Amino acid sequence: MVAYATSPVKEDLTVAPLRAKVHVAGVTADSDGFYYKARQLVEITGDEEVGIATNANKAIGVLEDSITTKTNPNGLDTRTRISVIPFGYRRVLRMTAEGQLTAGQRVTQGTTSKQAVKAAAALAGLAASGSATASAVDATRPTVAISGGVPAEEIIGVVWKGAANGAEALILAH
Repeated sequence: MVAYATSPVKEDLTVAPLRAKVHVAGVTADSDGFYYKARQLVEITGDEEVGIATNANKAIGVLEDSITTKTNPNGLDTRTRISVIPFGYRRVLRMTAEGQLTAGQRVTQGTTSKQAVKAAAALAGLAASGSATASAVDATRPTVAISGGVPAEEIIGVVWKGAANGAEALILAH
């Protein structure tokens, strides 16, 4: 699919993986010579940049290929790219920012401008009023406490490239 200048679609991730810059600061090759290894989970570390996932619930995809000391004998630099298979994200969209948006933030529809996207509110944990208990079918199951959060807003996606208020941001959209 060709993305036209007037189209909101910058990239169609259903036909090709996401090409990303790699996080280079502090990254060294492992004992097998891998800087980045296919099948590793990655998270957004900067504008259009990924690094190995180190934070819970921040992984946006899995690496399709690897970067090694053989493929990059001079090490990593800001020009180094890698292919990411994103989890559930189908497009990179051009959207207008409401407020400052930073790479990696989850976004929802704007409050002031319904035609823009803004940073989503953080999920709040909710304590369960009850708990799951063992059933008569399987009395060996332990009691499990239920907790979690419910998003107050419909999440559109994640910021791939940040932007200032009113400027164009790139959003990984579902």
